[in-house]
Amino acid sequence: HSRHAPLPDSLLLRRHIYPDMATDYKKITVVTTTGDDPGDASSEGERNQLGVVNGVYVPCLLNILGVILFLRLPWAVGQAGWAGVFSMFLLGELQTVLTVLSLAAMLSNGKMQGGGSYYMISRSLGPELGGAMGILFYLSYAVGATFYAAGVGEEIQQTWFPDGGHWVLVGCTSLSLLACLLISLAGAGIFTKINVSLFVVLASSILIGGLSIMFAPPKDLEGGGRHQGFSTTLLRQNAWPAYTADKACGDGATCTYSSVFAIIFPAVTGIMEGANLSGDLKDPARDIGRGTLWAVLTAFVVYALLMLACGGSFDRATLTGNQRVLQDTCWESLVISIGVLVSTGSSCLGALFGGARILQALARDKLFPGTGWLGWGTRGADEPLRAVLVTWVISQACVFIGDLDAIAPVITSFFCMSYACTNLACLLVSVSGVPSFRPQFRLFSRLTCLAGFALNVAVMFYLNALYAGVALACMAVVFVALLYKDQETNWGDVRQALIYQLVRKYLLKLDETDRPHAKTWRPSVLLLVDDLQSPVVHFAGTIKKGGICIMGVPVVAATSDESMRASSAFVALRRTLGGFISRHGFKAFCEVAVGATGREACHNLFLCSGTGPMRPNTVIVPFYEEEEWRGGRQGEGEGGGE
Repeated sequence: HSRHAPLPDSLLLRRHIYPDMATDYKKITVVTTTGDDPGDASSEGERNQLGVVNGVYVPCLLNILGVILFLRLPWAVGQAGWAGVFSMFLLGELQTVLTVLSLAAMLSNGKMQGGGSYYMISRSLGPELGGAMGILFYLSYAVGATFYAAGVGEEIQQTWFPDGGHWVLVGCTSLSLLACLLISLAGAGIFTKINVSLFVVLASSILIGGLSIMFAPPKDLEGGGRHQGFSTTLLRQNAWPAYTADKACGDGATCTYSSVFAIIFPAVTGIMEGANLSGDLKDPARDIGRGTLWAVLTAFVVYALLMLACGGSFDRATLTGNQRVLQDTCWESLVISIGVLVSTGSSCLGALFGGARILQALARDKLFPGTGWLGWGTRGADEPLRAVLVTWVISQACVFIGDLDAIAPVITSFFCMSYACTNLACLLVSVSGVPSFRPQFRLFSRLTCLAGFALNVAVMFYLNALYAGVALACMAVVFVALLYKDQETNWGDVRQALIYQLVRKYLLKLDETDRPHAKTWRPSVLLLVDDLQSPVVHFAGTIKKGGICIMGVPVVAATSDESMRASSAFVALRRTLGGFISRHGFKAFCEVAVGATGREACHNLFLCSGTGPMRPNTVIVPFYEEEEWRGGRQGEGEGGGE
């Protein structure tokens, strides 16, 4: 057009386009963590340096060898037979071992921070799924602390205050929670020292109880039934199921394999206790995997030996009718009572301690509004004191609610979902093929991850389909809420890697054709941007009709000084274009190219825009009135080449 001048040599320096772009590059700074934030107290002093035994093995084993061992294992043998219970433990331990393999692989790939399984899942599957799983996992711990504390209270009441009423039970439960609170507030160092002492007491109780079953002389039991001494005849008789009606399986309902499995399933949980202390471990990548595996295998051997001992020493009527078989058989019943107190008390302590660290990690990620203050940690050890107090308040409130048995199966489903998400995260990261996934722990494969995910989901629905549906609905509600909340996170989760794989795959397929057919042709636009408020920007977005749109800016740098300035402003310019595209919801990309002249800069822009077959086939160039262009060039000269 005769009234329009050629394309100006520089689009970057036109004042009315980007008035602050010439100086934006001066504002680019590198942000580093100085430790002044009270929520990041770990930068000063030394963190806790727990090892594999006191930081992983002992906490996991204390939770796995819980109250089920003392009160429910003999009953389960009486209902399902020792062979049936053994198969339940095989299935449950298969779940846990497959999950531990995935957990160890994920944790041995790079630096592991506090938050345990939540941190791992959120960084792999994104903030929405990670946040939904994290908050439900935390609530499971908070409510679980109440269950364990109630177990302590019931044992104290039955042993020393048998005539006490409801408020005696509430008082004993509250005192046990208070004791766990004080230990948690003392820090991870005191926690692990007490845990080791509790572990010694628990191991002694189990050993004495097992030896009593095997070698104590036959006698009538105070709670009903008779200890007949170990014999292979009883062992054969008690091998297979003989289900009876029991209130534990429902009012007047006959027990089944699934109902018995659901009752003893907590005996195969507790594998996340080491991961919850990841921020306090000296080497979490190395210690969590092997320490958890050792704990799982040790617990399996202990449970297997005890179920054989019970199956060969009592008849079915004694096993199903007397829940205090171990206490009545032991040479000193107080030993088993102490074991019950230690197992439930240590589980309560682990739930309170581990749950607080999950809450601290959630608060630091700021996924839920109003929780930022809970991310605070003490200087040096980074103890989550505020999160501990909030967790204790929730648990104490649940004490006064009353019977929590109705939601116990939902909590079991939450644990199954957590294990399933752990396997899913490892599977997707492995499938995505990202080069950064190079775990030190190699005893896993995609097949083990897939099997662990499928097995956990299947068991969750097998135990109770209704409660599994309720648990999934709860997670879906939180997931949708987080999905519609603008999450300002850049964790590099696996979704980006999977999208990249899919795009690459179909780009390569698209590139197999030499040229598109005329019927499928669509405009793919390269727009040379001179004014983001110009109607031509909206015009370009309208005519592309499913094609690509690239907003490009050619930058002129004729001298070495200008090249340095252009390189510095390059990032700021792309940030400005990207922010504009994001704010206005344009489906477009941005590109910037540099050249010694305007023609060379545009030529470079044409060459670098697009990839493979997804390249522009239409160029939109803004026109300038000659007077406007000359005025702009004169203003640039007066501005000293901003």
